Amino acid sequence: MRTGSRLTGSAAFAGGVVAFVLDLTANQLGALGQWVPWTLMVAGAPTAVTLWVLDNRMPPPPEPIERRSLTDRSPLVGRDEVIDETVRKARAHRCVLVRGPRGIGTSAVAIEVLLRLVAEPGRRRWVDAYGQSEREVRLAVLRELNLPVSNAGVGAIELIAGRLQDSGQALLIDNVTDPAQVRWIARPISGAYVIIAGDVGPDDLHGIAETTVGGLTPEDGLRLFCNPYGLTPASGRGRPWRRLWHRAVRRPPNAIEERVGAEPGPAAELARSYLLRPRIVKEAGRIFDANPELSVSELLDLLRSSDRSPLSQRFRDLFRSLLAGVPKEGRRLLTLMSALPHAPYERGALAALTGRPVARVDASVADLAARALVHRGPGGVRLTEQAGTLGLDLGRRRRARAVRRLYAYYAELAADHADRLGTERYAEARAWFASADAVLRKLADRAEPRAEIVEIADALEVWYAREGRTSEREAVAWALIESESEPAASVGHLRLAAMARTRGDADAAQRHLDLATGLRRTRGLPQWHTEAALQSLDRGDLAAARTNIEACIAARPPGDTRGRIGDEINLGVIATRQADDTPGGEPPDASDRRAEQLERAYYHFVQALDLAEDVGELDGQAHAREMIGVVLAGQQKTRAALREWRAAGELWGRIGDEAGRLRCGRRSGAPTG
Repeated sequence: MRTGSRLTGSAAFAGGVVAFVLDLTANQLGALGQWVPWTLMVAGAPTAVTLWVLDNRMPPPPEPIERRSLTDRSPLVGRDEVIDETVRKARAHRCVLVRGPRGIGTSAVAIEVLLRLVAEPGRRRWVDAYGQSEREVRLAVLRELNLPVSNAGVGAIELIAGRLQDSGQALLIDNVTDPAQVRWIARPISGAYVIIAGDVGPDDLHGIAETTVGGLTPEDGLRLFCNPYGLTPASGRGRPWRRLWHRAVRRPPNAIEERVGAEPGPAAELARSYLLRPRIVKEAGRIFDANPELSVSELLDLLRSSDRSPLSQRFRDLFRSLLAGVPKEGRRLLTLMSALPHAPYERGALAALTGRPVARVDASVADLAARALVHRGPGGVRLTEQAGTLGLDLGRRRRARAVRRLYAYYAELAADHADRLGTERYAEARAWFASADAVLRKLADRAEPRAEIVEIADALEVWYAREGRTSEREAVAWALIESESEPAASVGHLRLAAMARTRGDADAAQRHLDLATGLRRTRGLPQWHTEAALQSLDRGDLAAARTNIEACIAARPPGDTRGRIGDEINLGVIATRQADDTPGGEPPDASDRRAEQLERAYYHFVQALDLAEDVGELDGQAHAREMIGVVLAGQQKTRAALREWRAAGELWGRIGDEAGRLRCGRRSGAPTG
């Protein structure tokens, strides 16, 4: 029990005894005796209350204990797995590297491993290598092992190995920042352990078993945040009357835990995004504890806000300490990734962003991931929330050059994969679009008038149309309209016109076409002529539709084979409609005109099929064969039409277009299950 508790109990017990004795003698003392116990009780009550208040006052927070000594056994949070793994590797290999950035808990893990490997304190050896040269580390090891420092030359390793061999000792060289500091001793020694801990890169010490100390899990981060001083809960052991006393006079509750428990949603988001490195977590918890008026939601807003205040500056300074030890290339990569902070980057995109080889980028990403500054997942590499608080800036020109490289990289890839969506490689293209969807949207949403933005938007249009994602198609189209580029805005209006036409809103379709016309007065875009033709087709103005498609062919750039496939199919559809709309008259004349239009439609569809086969475009082949079947059915060639529909259905199935496969199945009367 604490001193205050003992004083309170003693005062209460003594007061009761005195009152009892005085009460027994009060009758003997007469009237004076009645005043004595009352006087003592009045004087003793404030004393007892004062002692009780002293006993229950909020204890001052203890001084932070940095885990740097071999005698500190304060509990570690969320490190059981890496400690167990390191112990296993140390016992198997006798030499192990515990790697991780400063502040992640590397030293704490290494010290705990040392304590578990060797039970006797006299056999534990610890050397701090921080800021030391290779020779200085050798001198420190020699002194720790009570060896003459005059042997600090190249023969030091033999002398040290001889002292350690079969001694059952464990040597920990802590806070290593350069592999050259310890390369001379990074080797197994029989009958002893060598543990190296510090901020070094992966495989910097070749042939040595290693473990990596990573960021905390959200649960562990929140637990450490609520207990930043490493307080150990009071033990329930002891005599029954002592336990009853402790329950009667409780210790003050954990104020941080209560505030965190009041907002579970924001607390989980705080842990997931920011509470990753133990040193940062503990210091943030202490600042939070020192500001009891601050809620978890307000803390989140503070971390994300750019507003300046003394409290926000404290947190910014805290998170800037994450950069300690980050190499120059890593800082540059972090800064460039902040151009699209929450988007996942693939390896090639990071190489394009930095202008560095993929291998060098991989090394930087591994280092940043160990520092909990980036997150590596199936979708790619993205910045963590805490990295976004660092406020790094390369300068406008360097950032602009890097962003241009990134746009060019994604524009080329997006165009290639959009072309593959209609081929045998559609599954590969879909997988790529699924992983790059988020970053492509962020690139397309930027207001900078670049040709690459339009290319990316074109690819997303193909992707979203195949996925049936109308809302995303509209969002990308509006992003083009809101850009400062007139051609891009024209394309956006044409896309919205096509979507309105598809859902049967002719007025909206015409309105967007007119807006596109006003932006692009020369009508030089093939898309403009195509949309104008299709709207004319919907109105039944077949002559205007054909004129517009012919103008589209004239405006289309050379080499645009896939565009030509669409043009030929559209001409074939117009000819088919003309055959259906042939006016009545004398049977020979009407039949001849209808047959002529069907022959013309057949010619255009075959042309489209030939072009599609030349470039391996299964989408175009399927569409052309389906329409050839329609023409053959109109010519009463039923068997040939069925063959074309079955072939088209098979092609639609090969590119994953279930709607096209079912449509052809219904045309041919084949089972569609």
